[in-house]
This record gives sequence, structure tokens and C-alpha cells, in this order.
Amino acid sequence: MAARDTRKLSAIEINLNRLKAKRAALEHQQKKVTKRERMQRTRTLIQLGGLLSVVKLTEKFDIYLGDDLQNDLDCHDKAMTLLGLFVSVIDQLPETIDTEALKQKGISFMKKNKTA
Repeated sequence: MAARDTRKLSAIEINLNRLKAKRAALEHQQKKVTKRERMQRTRTLIQLGGLLSVVKLTEKFDIYLGDDLQNDLDCHDKAMTLLGLFVSVIDQLPETIDTEALKQKGISFMKKNKTA
């Protein structure tokens, strides 16, 4: 009877080890996905910041490279003012947006300013 119990225990331990290995593999895969998503998000945020810079919107609010928009109180105020502008613009947007016209305006701006 003891040998049978030992075999059952061994089988349980084997299954437990397999499950732990599967869990570790899934956690590793999740970390890879999370890292990739984080990198994609960061890239998009950098590109959006570049667009703000191209139209010199940051300069209009005296925000410059290196400014800490979270911890520096003066810069934080500038960031909140810029955010207020965005909120105002969003509030004024029509229900439907002519994205093609806006895209053409953007293309025209880039060509005119030779920043494309």
C-alpha cells in the first residue's frame, strides 16, 4: 500500500511540476507581450510629441525639451494649460470629422514647412 501511495505522490508531483513549467512559460510570454505593448505605446507617444513640436505648439506654451511636466511646478502649470487647450478643442469638435480634409491640411503643412 505504501508503494502505491508513493507512486500516486510521484504522479502528482510530476503533474505539479508540469503545471509549474506551463505557468512559467505563460508568465514569460505575458512579459514579452507587455514589454512589446509598452514599447509600441512609448513609440506612439514620442511620435505624438513630435507632431506637437512640428507645429510649435509646445513653444507657444513655453514647454521645451528637458522640461519635467510632472515634478516641476512651473512646467506642470504649462502642461495643464496645454491640456486645457486640448480639452477645449475636443469640446468644439463636430460629431463627424472630415478626416480626409484634415489629412490633406496636414500634408500641405508638412510640404510648406519642409518637415516631411
